[in-house]
Amino acid sequence: MVSEKWVSAILLLQLRYTGCGFCEKVLVWPCDMSHWLNLKVILEKLTKRGYEVTVLVSPQNLIMDHNKPSTLNFEVVPVPQDRETAENTLNDFSDLSVNVMTSLSP
Repeated sequence: MVSEKWVSAILLLQLRYTGCGFCEKVLVWPCDMSHWLNLKVILEKLTKRGYEVTVLVSPQNLIMDHNKPSTLNFEVVPVPQDRETAENTLNDFSDLSVNVMTSLSP
């Protein structure tokens, strides 16, 4: 088994001879209705600072308009679900959280 001194020496050598990595690319894959309004502000500030931001969206998203001109780079990723199914799922979840779960509380 390797002693702790050797592990420490190897770690220090790696830290000494490797530089810091700088990356100016950000990949974001937000869920529909998932804090998008807040996240969009942050991502736009990142693009102003020189970062390249790519946002992956589905064609059926409800809030993100990927057809508008933007500093963000939108990539449309096809998913096997139509817009109507996505809206029905969201409505079912909203109904469950507002009407059913509140009636379960004592």
